Amino acid sequence: MRFAAYPVLSIAFLALSLSACATYQPMVPQASFVDKVDVELKQDVASPTIGAIVASKTRRESTRYGHSGAPKDLRIAITGLHYKNALQSALIGDANTLGAHVAVFDAVSGKAHGEFDAVAIDQAALNGLAGIMISALQDRNEVDQRLAQQLAANVMEQVYGSAVAKEASQHPPVDHPQPAPAVAPAATSGPKPAAGKAKGPAMAMVSTSAAR
Repeated sequence: MRFAAYPVLSIAFLALSLSACATYQPMVPQASFVDKVDVELKQDVASPTIGAIVASKTRRESTRYGHSGAPKDLRIAITGLHYKNALQSALIGDANTLGAHVAVFDAVSGKAHGEFDAVAIDQAALNGLAGIMISALQDRNEVDQRLAQQLAANVMEQVYGSAVAKEASQHPPVDHPQPAPAVAPAATSGPKPAAGKAKGPAMAMVSTSAAR
């Protein structure tokens, strides 16, 4: 299924304009961390890997915010992906855009903290002849990486609020976060039970979790 580029692009530009001057209030306490990121594709998109890239970038971006406190889960539904089009760029201007709907849950209780929309826009400044060249020569995998990183940053800012996000942006992300602190189990005299086999992610869903 393909979606109309004009409405999506118009909505994306509007959303980006609003988000550029928006100040987000925190949706979750600062003493928390992102434990799991599930990414679902709500419709067919041109990139077969965008879900995995968004999941990876969001997990990595979340490490700027620490890894202690209450665990939270993010469910991200990709609602639209559009690549800069040569004809549209020449006529009205165009850009690479990525849109998503995000739901935030407490990982322990399952309580919903809220939902919001997020958007990322890339290569919107240059159009006309320059835009035609960009649309023809751009590497879509590199575009996916940039869009996913921008989306991840926007998602985390809306989850933790603009003030915390500004501080977190000064911290380098961690590729392999340390396990979250855990309460030590009571000592037992019997042998330790064998670790259970981890379940794989659900079909058509990309999932990443923090190390336990």
